[in-house]
Amino acid sequence: MFALIANGMLLARTAAGYLRGRSGSELGQDLIEYALLGGVIAVALAALITAGALTGALTSMADGISDCIDFSDAVGSECP
Repeated sequence: MFALIANGMLLARTAAGYLRGRSGSELGQDLIEYALLGGVIAVALAALITAGALTGALTSMADGISDCIDFSDAVGSECP
């Protein structure tokens, strides 16, 4: 019976030490920071697009792309 209690106490101490050591670790912190930065950039772009600030620029970019993709006359396309 004493051995069972001693083994349980040893297991509890080992688990507590492991958790204490892992709580101070900074593994994965940079990944979380990049994810947060990407989220902030995505929200800012969505706000600019819905506010209409980038609508003209996006329209002109799409028109330029559509001018370059001309399947009827591939020789005479006017792409820069």
